Amino acid sequence: MVSTTLTNALSGLTAATTRVGATSNNIANQRTVGKPGATEGSEQVYQARDVVQSSVEPSGGTRAQVVNRQPEGGLLAYDPTSPLANDEGLVEAPNVDLGREFTDLIQSKNAYSANLKVLQTQEDLEREVTDIIS
Repeated sequence: MVSTTLTNALSGLTAATTRVGATSNNIANQRTVGKPGATEGSEQVYQARDVVQSSVEPSGGTRAQVVNRQPEGGLLAYDPTSPLANDEGLVEAPNVDLGREFTDLIQSKNAYSANLKVLQTQEDLEREVTDIIS
C-alpha cells in the first residue's frame, strides 16, 4: 500500500513538472504573432497557458490543470512588415510577460525541490524503522 506522504509528494512533483511545461511553452512562443481578431487557425495568436492547482480530496495531494491565461487573447503590437498585420500595421502578440514566466519557473523549481525532499525524508525514515526492527 502506498503511503499518503508518498502520494502527496508525487502529486506535487507532477504538478511542478506540469507548471514548468506550461511556462516553457509560454516562453518559447512569446514572440509569435497572430492576425488581430483571428479566433482559429494558423493566423490566431498563441494563447498563453497557466496551471491551476487544486486539492485532491479525501486522499490529499494536488491536481494540476493547464488552462488558458485570462484575459484570453493577446496584445496589439506595431509590425507593419508582418504578413499578419492589419491595415494599421498591427499584429496580435501573446499575453506573455517574461518576468512572470521566470517567477513561475522559480516557484516550480522550489516546489519540485520541496516535494523531492519529502520523498527523501520518507525514505530515510523507512530505512531507520527497518534498522530498528531488524
